[in-house]
Amino acid sequence: MWYAAGPMSSFQFACSPWSRIVRAIQNGISSSGAIPVVLVAALLYFFSRQHADSVALVVKQWRLAYGIWIPLLFTSVCGGLIPWVLSLSRESLKQRWRVDIFLVVGFWAYKGIEVDAWYKLIAHVVSTDTRLEIILVKILLDQALYAPLWAVIVTVLFYRWRLHCYSAAAVRKEICSHGSFAWYRRYVIPALGINLLVWGPASIAIFALPLPLQIVCFNILLVVYVIAVQTLTSGSADPIKCSA
Repeated sequence: MWYAAGPMSSFQFACSPWSRIVRAIQNGISSSGAIPVVLVAALLYFFSRQHADSVALVVKQWRLAYGIWIPLLFTSVCGGLIPWVLSLSRESLKQRWRVDIFLVVGFWAYKGIEVDAWYKLIAHVVSTDTRLEIILVKILLDQALYAPLWAVIVTVLFYRWRLHCYSAAAVRKEICSHGSFAWYRRYVIPALGINLLVWGPASIAIFALPLPLQIVCFNILLVVYVIAVQTLTSGSADPIKCSA
């Protein structure tokens, strides 16, 4: 069951990169149950625009009052704290749990600010309109530019760093031993499969909502996304044991 999956431990996939992508998608399907929630939210918005606009206005007022603390708090909880708690049963870093939870929650707090800024940027560059063609352009930018060139790479690097007990030297050695392209193919491409499966269809609903609500719907799915990646990369018991 996906919610009992272990933490990010290793990318134990078959030799072929294609089989790793297939496994990524298969593991993601079992964790994609929250996608209908966001899709329903989008439908409710279109059928009850007045109510959705009222909610968006409230969120906008929160943003004006608390600034970046809103995406920082939401994303640190949904991407960091909740998946961390759900993975405690197989936590190899349990002797150093204070350091681990601080870095995991801190990483997703930063990602919350980053994703919120990204949504604002493409809304400014493309449009705030919710027409289908505008939504498709935003999805293309999100999946073909932001995800493969930055977002997924940074996420994989963080969890590889975590796997190696937060040793930057170990991650650097891993990349050098594989070669940059081979490392990307082995570790990033399978994660891109999960990313495409979860955020591809969900982005239709996210970008159909008013800008203030987009980061909220993002966080509804973020719990699922992080746990899906953890499930994908858990494999067997961790070969690396971190000292206290």
